[in-house]
Amino acid sequence: MAPMSRSISIIIVTFNNEGDIVPCLESILAQNVDCEIIIVDNGSKDSTIELVRKTSDQVRILENHGNLGYAEGNNVGAGIAENEILVIANPDTIFQQDSLINLTKPVSENPKVIATPLIMRTDGRVNVSGLLCSVLGHAFPRGYGLETKDISKLPPANGVSGCCFAIRKEDLKELGGFDPRFFMYNEDTDLSWRAQTEGYRITTVDDSVIIHKYNPNFGYLKTYLLERNRYFLLKKNMPFSWMVILLPSIILMDLFSTIALMRFGFKGLKLKAKIYAEVANFTSNKNTRKNGRLRNSIYPVFSSEPALTGSRYERSIRLLLERSLRANWRLVP
Repeated sequence: MAPMSRSISIIIVTFNNEGDIVPCLESILAQNVDCEIIIVDNGSKDSTIELVRKTSDQVRILENHGNLGYAEGNNVGAGIAENEILVIANPDTIFQQDSLINLTKPVSENPKVIATPLIMRTDGRVNVSGLLCSVLGHAFPRGYGLETKDISKLPPANGVSGCCFAIRKEDLKELGGFDPRFFMYNEDTDLSWRAQTEGYRITTVDDSVIIHKYNPNFGYLKTYLLERNRYFLLKKNMPFSWMVILLPSIILMDLFSTIALMRFGFKGLKLKAKIYAEVANFTSNKNTRKNGRLRNSIYPVFSSEPALTGSRYERSIRLLLERSLRANWRLVP
């Protein structure tokens, strides 16, 4: 059977992914789709690039001399992509049968649509089916830990996970691409907020299934970048008047995040101070003309999973945060 053609470019940013990249590429090559595969390597020191070359001589490889980060790496890949539709994918993903053609169908057929697949963990439960972007800058994986039959009970996704999604190249350009200052983590949330503000529609494609070797652990670097980039997101996209109204919830969240960082001891408190300093130096010109769209598209939620602190009291704290958020959010005009 001849491969289907849909003008697709797949961008995969790699950094020391020798254990994952071959299954990922083989799953893409097995799809019945004629597509361009672009590897943007952020200075891997292992055998990632050698393995890519052995797997297929049709993969385009761009080797950076250092780690540009996930956000800028994808921008670089998008800049050299030759096709109309882009699929952003992590190197530790495995595409199931027909997942690529199904994922790109709504993007090719509709204007201003961003599509996210059903991303599953290796244990057969949901990793993420789009994001639930929250008022305080968090993005919770929609359906995390659930069985697929339970996803329909959840609110619609209002964000896409950087793990995998499809978008038109011209739309990503119109949105300004990923913000490289985020480096990695929450760069997808920032893009989702901007997409909602500009009237894009985010759709979940449940018959596009991706397996993701997800690591649920929040180490030092991941915790730091998630928290710092959450502040970046708010400072960049949220009107100051909203932040004043949400101040009680912001303070509660700040206490919770400090507790989460304290599991690293004094090093965690120093990290909190570093985050404050970096946020103070973060500059952005807010676009306040379309706040109504943003107001209607983000949720006052604080999910109970995945856990951050390991404390048995964490669920209670999260419930308190969500109730505060819901009360505060009613006051936002």
